[in-house]
Amino acid sequence: METIKGRRRLALLATFVIACGYQSLSGETFADWTYTVTDNQATITGYSGDDTEVIIPAELDGIAVVKVGDEAFKDNSSVTNVTIPDSVTSIGNDAFNSCTGLTSVTIGNSVTTIGDYAFYGCFRLLSITIPDSVTSIGVYAFDGCTSLNNVTIGNSVETIGQ
Repeated sequence: METIKGRRRLALLATFVIACGYQSLSGETFADWTYTVTDNQATITGYSGDDTEVIIPAELDGIAVVKVGDEAFKDNSSVTNVTIPDSVTSIGNDAFNSCTGLTSVTIGNSVTTIGDYAFYGCFRLLSITIPDSVTSIGVYAFDGCTSLNNVTIGNSVETIGQ
């Protein structure tokens, strides 16, 4: 009898864990943005708009945006300028990979990490200022940025990948 109760409890716990996982993995949309929410914080996972100058919102539907997620803008050729707000603390892996139209990026003062391949292949990117808040820049973060002629790196950067 105890085994059946234990199995029921385990099944109930498993259902709860799956439901919580679904809640944090399922995508939400707000205007041109796709995002996920975990612990009441939003991660941008995609942009469907056609603006060339994009200002990432500090909030989506009342939820603070804290991350530009992995591959959020990957292969977007129409965006030329991006402003990342101070609410964002990290730029994910491949976040802007192969954004061939990107010429300018303004990174907010709360970003602490720039992921691997974050701006890989953004060959029109002309300059970048990495604020003092950034402590880590991933591998190949700016590889293939052949027009990049002005880079300012903040004082707090501890690691820069290959």
